[in-house]
Amino acid sequence: MIEIVMIDEFKDIDFTGKIFITGFHGVGATGYITIRHMVDNLPVEKIGYLIPDFLPGFVSIENERLSLPFEFYLMKDYVFFLPRSQPGQSEVNEFIRVIAEFVIEKGFKESMLIGGLDNKFQTEDDVLKTVPTRPFLDQAKNMGPLLDKGLYVTGPLALLLELFELKNFPACAILPYAERERPDPRAAAVAIKAIDEHYNNDLNVEIEDLYKDAKRIEEEIENILSQERELEKGEKPLEPGSRGMYV
Repeated sequence: MIEIVMIDEFKDIDFTGKIFITGFHGVGATGYITIRHMVDNLPVEKIGYLIPDFLPGFVSIENERLSLPFEFYLMKDYVFFLPRSQPGQSEVNEFIRVIAEFVIEKGFKESMLIGGLDNKFQTEDDVLKTVPTRPFLDQAKNMGPLLDKGLYVTGPLALLLELFELKNFPACAILPYAERERPDPRAAAVAIKAIDEHYNNDLNVEIEDLYKDAKRIEEEIENILSQERELEKGEKPLEPGSRGMYV
């Protein structure tokens, strides 16, 4: 059974009126880079975990604490869900259903979802597209143009949007244009800027590093993701002395 578990000191936290923010790997790994950057650069507290039926077989140490694949973080009125790994195909629907029910039943105010949009569809003027649920439609128009007809959101992000739409819950996917074939930190910077502006710079996330160190971040993320894929497939062990995230 997939479940969400809060760390002991946060078991009684009241989520009423809070804002849920997440993103998955997808095009350019945009959602993952965005959430990871926010968690790394904001004064967040780790508050809990999502425990799937099949835990990915990797952990690491960050800030002197064990880091698990699916974690929740809190800062002020913002709750971030960081999926270091993609949910398994066999359980992705249940995985996303558990998240959606948690957000709705706990009384969250709204949700921001981050993904990437293949930049081959980009026009000169647009830097992102939005995909809102009905209750968020008017707000989304102030964030950017709606996704063009004929283009589709796929994967975990699409499932979350579907469930939020069915439950009439206010949510919006932010889709900056991104490189399809490689991690794209610049697209993550666009997403963070859009979200921060929407909340009147209340988050105040520093994004200059995503531009200045884009090549280094791209290589780092690609290394992490490629090693994750190898471990999941059981293709080969990591080489001795590897500097990757998973050892």
